[in-house]
Amino acid sequence: MITLTVGEFKAQFSELITKIQAGEKIAISYGRAKKIVAYLVAPNEKNPTRKLGQLKKKGKIGKLKKIESLNEFGV
Repeated sequence: MITLTVGEFKAQFSELITKIQAGEKIAISYGRAKKIVAYLVAPNEKNPTRKLGQLKKKGKIGKLKKIESLNEFGV
């Protein structure tokens, strides 16, 4: 994985797009602390659909209770 600052990313944008398409992962950092704020990865070719599996037909929906005040929750 490559880690770059925002400025470095902007300067090398075209090169990095090619690397991302080849499967490279890129992290973008920002600020003095260089905290990572984004990851760039190539999209998956196939997005599998998720199945509920064991929880299928196990959920229940009940009536919603109207909240009059946050004091009911001790807030």
